[in-house]
Amino acid sequence: DPNVVDGKLRKLYILYNKLVRRIVKLEDAEVESDDDGGNPYIYLDRYRKKAVEVYEKICELEGRSSDADRPTLQRFFFTGSSAPIPIQRALERYYNKTHIFPDFYDVKKLVKKVNKEENLKLSENEIHKTAQNVFMEFGERLVKRRKYDDYNILVDYLK
Repeated sequence: DPNVVDGKLRKLYILYNKLVRRIVKLEDAEVESDDDGGNPYIYLDRYRKKAVEVYEKICELEGRSSDADRPTLQRFFFTGSSAPIPIQRALERYYNKTHIFPDFYDVKKLVKKVNKEENLKLSENEIHKTAQNVFMEFGERLVKRRKYDDYNILVDYLK
């Protein structure tokens, strides 16, 4: 029932915002060694864990991924490359499946495989040149994506 889900979401958002405020307050608090109220770091850890649980539940109810919209955790789409589209798709599938940046040898092997399967009729020299170009373009895009993700994390931390 949409009304029940909306009510749950509203309560979860209220709880989540409360937890975030408490986390910020504890992060800003000074720690004193003779404090009888308990160690703020223990509370901070508890609130953070609870905030993650609440956030994941919110995402579940909203039907979206809980990856915090981080680019490095999302599927990677490799488009606009100078390489033939089947090669781009094969490299994209490889990376999204393994989440490991392929070395040049893996890229060249992939280009050879796609060349054979898709009958692209690339010569050995063209295969090597295509693999070099794809390897460089793919690496540059992944680095740019990672830097963008790191930037977003830092900006969120500074808020």
